[in-house]
Amino acid sequence: MLLLFTSLLLSFISCSSGDESNGVESNGEDSELIALLKTQKWVGEDIYFNDDDWYYSETRISLYFMDDNIGYYYEFNKDQYEPGENEYSTYFTEFTYKVSGNVVSTCSKDGNSHNYTYNAGVLESGGWYYIPESITQDDYDLIDEQIEKYTPEGGSCGVSLKYSYDKVEKILRIYGNGDMYDYSTSNQPWHDYDIQELIIEEGVTSIGDYFLYDLCSLDELKLPKSLKRIGVGAFCGVYVEEVNIPASVTEIGEYAFYDNGILRFVDFARNNNLRTIGSFAFGYYGYRDTPAIYTGDSKGLVVGSNMRSIASNAFDGCDVGNITFDEGIKNISAGAFMGAEISNTVIKFPNSLETIGSVAFVGSFSTIRLGSGIKEIGNEAFITNNSGKLYINSRTPPKVDSDFIISYDYGFYWALYVPKGCKSAYSKYPWSQLFTIYEDSSLSGNN
Repeated sequence: MLLLFTSLLLSFISCSSGDESNGVESNGEDSELIALLKTQKWVGEDIYFNDDDWYYSETRISLYFMDDNIGYYYEFNKDQYEPGENEYSTYFTEFTYKVSGNVVSTCSKDGNSHNYTYNAGVLESGGWYYIPESITQDDYDLIDEQIEKYTPEGGSCGVSLKYSYDKVEKILRIYGNGDMYDYSTSNQPWHDYDIQELIIEEGVTSIGDYFLYDLCSLDELKLPKSLKRIGVGAFCGVYVEEVNIPASVTEIGEYAFYDNGILRFVDFARNNNLRTIGSFAFGYYGYRDTPAIYTGDSKGLVVGSNMRSIASNAFDGCDVGNITFDEGIKNISAGAFMGAEISNTVIKFPNSLETIGSVAFVGSFSTIRLGSGIKEIGNEAFITNNSGKLYINSRTPPKVDSDFIISYDYGFYWALYVPKGCKSAYSKYPWSQLFTIYEDSSLSGNN
């Protein structure tokens, strides 16, 4: 396929340089040439053939000079890479123009300018010659069709947010400041667009519920540093290999990145502001290669000091590596890491943690340390295939949902270690039935 503008690119310069009068109405002395330009279309053609590699191309460029110093550039290309196998492409853009003497200067909407010289009835530029031809109704129809094709669609998607969709490049752009509206799974303004690229500009603070729900696949996903919230199901069903969560994000809604069959990496900024992660946020129903979780440059999940809760199955089917918890987390819901690959054999929780839901962790644990703030532990909160030690740094036994706190195979053995002077408090049902209990002077029982 030929590069757009072909050899004309050699003479393009920025509209902001040189003569600053581009687009300004010309003086009366140039009106005769202006009138001539308007009555015709100006056509340049080029044919290229390479017999060695069998490559044939035709390019036809039409220039239309209309009223109010507005004009249009239309390029049609036909390429053959094999005999009889044609590929077609077009390009269309609007420009402003002015005349000074026998020089016609144009400035296109993308900011490029160009000069054509009128001589002996033709326009010449860069070795191209543009011959006048009559304008027909088909030309006017073509211009209307191309304007419709190349004019982006758009509208509001927030109080101070807008969207635009480039129908040719298939790019959805979100821009402005503030929060996006929430949507259902089918009422997004861009629901019927063929989206192949996404641009979310700085200033956007939230991505609404079901933003791109099951709408597209993306080569890359770049989220702005201004972003604070990712809504429910925002990217559910969107296939993209890598997700980078900016440090500014405080909330990731349930199913936000669910059902992404090609996800390979999720990277959280190390010193992030994340407070909540919703159910199945990074989960997947079915088989996929296990995506790896990174925090900064290191593989593994670091639950930062701003995190307060992790919902059920948030990391289902992910490789979270070696998990570490900073002080701050309060609730880990049932199944939060069920189905996740965990590297830890020793897992330590901060004093801030109050509740752990049932079947929250599955791994090869040999040591589990719970802090002084723990209040409730769900049924089979930990499933492991090792013998080991459970340390609880609380003088008051936490509430338990059933007879089983740690689930392990027959033949393994777990012991419970509690603060000095607290053995009697833990000697009641079900603790005494589950563990041999020891007091440990290293456990203070205090925050």
